[in-house]
Amino acid sequence: MDWPYVALDLKMINLLPPLEEKEIQKERQLRIVLVLGITLCFFCVFLLLVLLAIKVHISGELDIAKNSIAIQEKSFNNPETESLRKNIAYFNDILGGIDAFYGYRSIPSLFLEKLYASLPEDLYLTKISWQKKDGNVEIFGFARSRQTLFSLKGNLEKEEVFEGVYFPPLNWIKPDNIDFQAKFRIK
Repeated sequence: MDWPYVALDLKMINLLPPLEEKEIQKERQLRIVLVLGITLCFFCVFLLLVLLAIKVHISGELDIAKNSIAIQEKSFNNPETESLRKNIAYFNDILGGIDAFYGYRSIPSLFLEKLYASLPEDLYLTKISWQKKDGNVEIFGFARSRQTLFSLKGNLEKEEVFEGVYFPPLNWIKPDNIDFQAKFRIK
């Protein structure tokens, strides 16, 4: 069976006076505003709680970091660490000296090799003095003749690694069996 009165639209039947209709409309709008306001309040409270949780977490991490720094400062200032620092400084000085010895100006074996190659046959050295800081070398030796000594002087002056070759005048007085000395600098 068909019920014709069931399909009626309620808007068509408006038995309320216009003033009450406006009040119902205002109540609907008020409910919508209240629902939106309460939703907004819940959102703000939720956001506030999230921000508070973040703040608590960050302050906890900050306290942990401060405590870690304080512990590290205490361990840094203890006597064992001070002893370790002194040992490190001592070994740094030793390593610096080794580095200066091998790295400053020239390597001793190369310098000695060049010096040995410059020696004539009738000549030998008795003493070599080398100051590694400024590269000054002083040699002492014996030459059988003045000509051999001239040969040594010429050979040293020809070498590129030696500069400022100097033989004192006393070396040239005797013609034979000369105890000599010479000075030069390594480049």
